Amino acid sequence: MTVELFRNNSYLKEHKTIISEVVPEGLVLNETIFYPEGGGQPGDEGSITFKNNRIKIVGTKYINNKLVHLTETTNDCKQNEAVTIILDWSKRYSYMQVHTCLHLLCSIIPYPVTGGSIGDGRGRLDFDLETKPDKEDVLYKLNELIHKDYSVQISSITDQELDENPDLVRTMSVKPPRGSGKIRMIRIGDDVDFQPCGGTHVNKTLEIKLVKSASVRLISNGLIEVVVETRKPVVVHRTGNKFLLLDSNGFEVDEVSSRIQRRDLPLIVGEGAGFMVDEALNLL
Repeated sequence: MTVELFRNNSYLKEHKTIISEVVPEGLVLNETIFYPEGGGQPGDEGSITFKNNRIKIVGTKYINNKLVHLTETTNDCKQNEAVTIILDWSKRYSYMQVHTCLHLLCSIIPYPVTGGSIGDGRGRLDFDLETKPDKEDVLYKLNELIHKDYSVQISSITDQELDENPDLVRTMSVKPPRGSGKIRMIRIGDDVDFQPCGGTHVNKTLEIKLVKSASVRLISNGLIEVVVETRKPVVVHRTGNKFLLLDSNGFEVDEVSSRIQRRDLPLIVGEGAGFMVDEALNLL
């Protein structure tokens, strides 16, 4: 059975391991940092290298109870071969940001979740409720929680504890895996959100940076879809007592002044100290 290193550390980007089996779809490894498709989160992509070979990993998923790294080819791949696996970190980190953001969304809309999906910079949850929440209120509350910089912690409870607290399960369409005696849990802050989850998350909510938009749509009676999108922050470069504000594409502040005036863009000063626009402008 593959040791799933990502369960306890979502930030591993590269790892040396051994091919335990070559299957028609790809490779099974002794250990992996690649998350397999499940729970609405896509399987990780990246590459595998050995000797003078480099093979692209186009996805990761469970096939016949084996965690398989889906590869473009298995030519020259041999059982017991030593390899190095490398994540497409940009995509994985985006999934982590969105996944944690969706847990925050659960805390804002405390109703059963009937479905959802995680993408690169975008996520969706479907809620079982009668009345549409106000999208501007959802957006404001999400960004407020993000910028309080809550810690995100991994823990576990027993099967019995989950049975005694069924309300901890928020997602009706995805049941927590059982059998090991332990249920993996994700806690945000002391009491912001606490629910079973096997996916990858950021360590602090401020790493999400900002939710730029939220849309709310009635799917059918009693079913509401909420979609959120994240975006990169404005960056502040500091030289002595002078500050230069740039957006995520490198445009100077004069070129994005209208966006700055909206007062909804996060600013990063130096090595990641986070300020909202009003706070940062007070430093100028």
